[in-house]
Amino acid sequence: MNTAFITEFLIANEGLIVASSSLSALSCVVLVWRALLWRDPLAGRLAAIHDRGRSLKAGMARPAARRRQNDKMAETGMSAMRQLVKRLHLLKSEEARKASLLLARAGIRKPDALVMYFFLRLALPFVFGGLGVLFLYVLPITEMSPTARLFSSLLLVAAGTYAPLIYLKN
Repeated sequence: MNTAFITEFLIANEGLIVASSSLSALSCVVLVWRALLWRDPLAGRLAAIHDRGRSLKAGMARPAARRRQNDKMAETGMSAMRQLVKRLHLLKSEEARKASLLLARAGIRKPDALVMYFFLRLALPFVFGGLGVLFLYVLPITEMSPTARLFSSLLLVAAGTYAPLIYLKN
């Protein structure tokens, strides 16, 4: 197709106005169409529940020795987390009651969820801050002023502080 013809048509014959109005009319029709379509909200949820059931059945069918080994490794990590959280008496605070309510609202009802939440609230600021120092000071990826590097590191520490809470609220 000749591009000179298209530009001449758009400029000389008010084709630009016609093209834009037809495009906006088409977009309005499509938006109204999509708004009036009925979508089954349970279809995706039922499929997810079915997939979860299948994965749980598959997990029960794995060999017992491997299951015990994986459970023992997971239990070792959780016991260290549980020991630290109990040593700091975090499970007996008013914050623990609020956090357990947030966890329940988020649909996380595992017995160790509260321990994991408090451990992450304790550890993530150090992890994010350490990564910030590593990437901004030790391995300088970008050229930044010292003030900007300090501010970025502090911003990462704040992000690590609020990351578990934001995850639960969303």
